[in-house]
Amino acid sequence: MLRNPWRPYGSEYFAQHGTDFYSSNLPEAGLIVDMVCDANLEFIIEGTSYRDAKANTERVWSIGHAMYPELFSYGEFVNIYDDHVSLNAVGIPSTLLMDFTYPYWHTTRDTIDKCSAKNMEKVVEVVLAYVYSF
Repeated sequence: MLRNPWRPYGSEYFAQHGTDFYSSNLPEAGLIVDMVCDANLEFIIEGTSYRDAKANTERVWSIGHAMYPELFSYGEFVNIYDDHVSLNAVGIPSTLLMDFTYPYWHTTRDTIDKCSAKNMEKVVEVVLAYVYSF
C-alpha cells in the first residue's frame, strides 16, 4: 500500500494569510472534522489539540461524551499532523475531531459501505451543539 506524503496546504495558507480574511479578529476557535462517518466510529483525543487548544478540546469532548459516550474516549492521546496544527500556530485554538482507528484510509477498500449515516448524524449533532455553545 502506497501512501502519498500529505500536508495541510489549505490551512497553512489560511494561517499565513488570516488577516486577509479577518481584518480585526481571528476566529475564536476552530474544529477540524475529518473521517467521521465510519460504521465503527471511535474518537480519541488528539494530543496536539489537547496541548495547544486544551479548553477548546475539552469543550468538544465534554459535549460529545455527554451526548454519545460510546463514541468519545478519554483514553490515550494520539498525535496527528492535520489542519489544526497550522491554525493553533497562529493563535486560533483548534481541535481535530477524527476517527484515527479507521483501517481503510487511503486504500481501495475505503468505500461507501464502510460509512454509517447514523454515525454521521451523531457527529452533526455534536458539532451543532459545539457551535451553539459559544
